[in-house]
Amino acid sequence: MLNKRVATHRHADDHTPENREANKREGEEYLRVLLEEAGGRRVIGEDLGVVPSMCGPIYDRLASLGLKFRNGKCAMA
Repeated sequence: MLNKRVATHRHADDHTPENREANKREGEEYLRVLLEEAGGRRVIGEDLGVVPSMCGPIYDRLASLGLKFRNGKCAMA
């Protein structure tokens, strides 16, 4: 029998300041690990939902590019 561990993420709602901070810390850590593991390769992802305003400063700290596309126009996340 193969024993597999499955990574899971349980996102808390952003309705309280505590949850928003926890989500921000956790999201930044996930992105940091992903970028480190990618080495020199590019990391490309797509979010079909809303990109929270907290993402821009996180992308800046991690020297990662984040873009939002709305109605065919591109802006920094």
